[in-house]
Amino acid sequence: MILRLMVLVVIGSAPLAFSATQKVHIGEVKARGLWTPGVDRKAAVLMLPGSGAQGPEERMPASLSGDGQEHSLFNEFAAPLIGAGLHVLQLGKPGVEFFSTWQNPFYDSGLFASLRWKDLIANARAGLRFLREQPGIDPQRIYLLGHSEGTQLAVDAAVGENVKGLILLGYSGEDLLTTVSWQLFEREIDFFAKTDIDADHDGYITRDEAAVWPQFGWPWKPGQTSVSIADVAAFIRADPARQTFVKDFASSPYCSDGHCAAGSYYEKTVKFAGPLYVFTGELDLQTRAAEALKLKHTCDRVGKRDCRVKIVPGVQHGFNRPKEPRRHPLLDIALAPVEASFLSRLSWLANEL
Repeated sequence: MILRLMVLVVIGSAPLAFSATQKVHIGEVKARGLWTPGVDRKAAVLMLPGSGAQGPEERMPASLSGDGQEHSLFNEFAAPLIGAGLHVLQLGKPGVEFFSTWQNPFYDSGLFASLRWKDLIANARAGLRFLREQPGIDPQRIYLLGHSEGTQLAVDAAVGENVKGLILLGYSGEDLLTTVSWQLFEREIDFFAKTDIDADHDGYITRDEAAVWPQFGWPWKPGQTSVSIADVAAFIRADPARQTFVKDFASSPYCSDGHCAAGSYYEKTVKFAGPLYVFTGELDLQTRAAEALKLKHTCDRVGKRDCRVKIVPGVQHGFNRPKEPRRHPLLDIALAPVEASFLSRLSWLANEL
């Protein structure tokens, strides 16, 4: 195996440090939400988290942080929105509790385990209903903000709803099975073997080139001086552990409704009638920058003008930098903390809404 299996699982969350923020229960399933009423603004943002057992804070553990501290991505993303006076509802997934411990993130683990895509859509629409019922909010000015998998949820939840615009962070253009398969079988080739180990980029890795990278655990045969990138890729694809992971994911209850292999989201996204604000990190190795660029190409092809796509330099999936001191995008991958420069971008956007 070249590298140990890199599967990033994110669970749990933590409370937001704003005095006006309230803990609320949304819809029939009482999904947990953090509700911050706006100040002198009529626009509102509903925030939808990414994959995993995510509460309304989208909590990241210290092991996936560039500074060794726990961070709550949604708290950090929400801060500039709240600072601009917007009404903000951070919505957790059904069954996931407000964060207090990593040991038990659920208020109803059975509810979370039984979730289907339609349940997440229903939960998001319950969040929209909550916002429409709040005083001071113009129901014509409600935006959906999704992160990662939440970008797809925002697209689907907006269908048939009165949503002003979509803010898509870490845009996920491919279906979940395609994304998981790429992460397990191709990511190491695209962002390690080709870019770093194969120093002369001739399609082969020599023993000398490999010696620079002890993470490259190739089973060299006696007398073998090089191995092709194609053979390395085939070796990874044949790894039983990775094959089993993908097979188990595809057959999981969450994927039983076919959503995980339902195809790409580019065409669905551009059908949204309102403005699209799309941000993806240049070094995002969860949902690649290429996916956001493909969305922009799709917008251009169909003539959708209110489609703003920005690839943010130097940051990863949580709009964070890779871990110091090397900051390699794969070997030093991280998900937090959010860079101040990106929060400034969100602040600028929030004042436009």
